[in-house]
Amino acid sequence: MPWRESCAMDQRVNFISEQRTGLWTMTELCERYEISRKTGYKWLERYRLEGPGGLGDRSHAARVHGRATPRHIVDAIVGLRLERPSWGPRKIVSKLEARQGDVDWPSASTAGEILKRAGLVGDRRVRRRAPPRMRQLTVPQ
Repeated sequence: MPWRESCAMDQRVNFISEQRTGLWTMTELCERYEISRKTGYKWLERYRLEGPGGLGDRSHAARVHGRATPRHIVDAIVGLRLERPSWGPRKIVSKLEARQGDVDWPSASTAGEILKRAGLVGDRRVRRRAPPRMRQLTVPQ
């Protein structure tokens, strides 16, 4: 007999349909589908709120970055760079600290990353330490 394969979405739909028949208790259904009761109730609640579309997998990625630079600080750094395109991140941060010393401004490297993300800083040219050496070619006679 071949292995019975089914995707997680089909398993969840079957779980919900069997639960709605009322023939099984939640504990029996969860044992049958090899999930915890907490997970079973989670799928029931998602189905109740969102319908069959709520049974799909969701992203586990963080929705908010906890250590992100506040928007008003980013706007101040970008705004000053737009006013003074020749200023770099060190000068921008020092000028902002002089204007508003009570604000906790980020480091110059963070300001540089903010400017890079805003597209206001280009890549630096790589400079050679010395000019390339010319090599002698010997020509056979």
